[in-house]
Amino acid sequence: MRLLSSTSLFSLTLLLAACNASIDNQDCGADGCNEPCVGDTCEQPTCPLDCRRPEDPAECGDPCEEPEPAPPQCELPTELETFETGTGEVCYEQLAEDSVVPYVEGPQGGYHLFLALACADCGTEIVVETEARLEETDEVVSALTQSLVPVKGGTATGIIVPLPGSPWDPESVPLAEGTRLMLSTTVKAPNGNLLHTADELRVLGPEVYWDYCATHPEDQCCIDLCDGL
Repeated sequence: MRLLSSTSLFSLTLLLAACNASIDNQDCGADGCNEPCVGDTCEQPTCPLDCRRPEDPAECGDPCEEPEPAPPQCELPTELETFETGTGEVCYEQLAEDSVVPYVEGPQGGYHLFLALACADCGTEIVVETEARLEETDEVVSALTQSLVPVKGGTATGIIVPLPGSPWDPESVPLAEGTRLMLSTTVKAPNGNLLHTADELRVLGPEVYWDYCATHPEDQCCIDLCDGL
C-alpha cells in the first residue's frame, strides 16, 4: 500500500476542510439541492435560495435584492379644472354629475369610498377634510375626518371617506346600493389657509372588496404576509 507523504496528507486535509467549510446544504435539502461537495471540488447548491430564510448563507448572494416596482402610469383627463373632485385609489378618475362610486369593503371589515382631487394650485401637500350626509335627510353618515395628503402630478388620490357598516356586526348595517350622499370636501394648506371647498353628490354602487396589497405591494405588512410571517 502506498503511503501518503506528510505534504500530501496536509494538502488533502486542507482540501477536505475547505469542502466542509463550504455552503451548508442542510437548509436547502428540502428544495432538492445537489450536495455541495462533489469529488475534490466544492459546488454551490443548484436550487434557488429563499430570501425568507435568514439562515441561507451570504456566499450564495442576496436573492432579496430586487428593483423597486415602477410607479403606476396614470393618464390624466385631457381637460381638468384648476380644482375638481373625483375618485380613484391610485389614479385620478373624473366623475360626472350623479356618478356612481364603488362602496368599498376593506380588509379589516370597514366600509368607505375613495375621494380623489385634481388641484393645480395646491402645492405638494394638503389637508383634506370630508363629511358625508344622506341627501334625503341630511343625516351625517361619515363624521368629519381630516387627512394630510401628498399631491403628486397635480392630483391627490386614495383619500378614504369612512362609511357605516361592518360585515362582522349584524347591528352595523352598510348603506344600500344606490344611496345618495352629499359629500362635503374642504382643502387647506398645511398652515391652515383655506384653498378650496366642494359639495357634490355621490351615488353608492355595489360593494367591492379592497385588495390593499394588490396596489401597495411595497407595504411592510404586505411583505410580511407574503412571507408567511
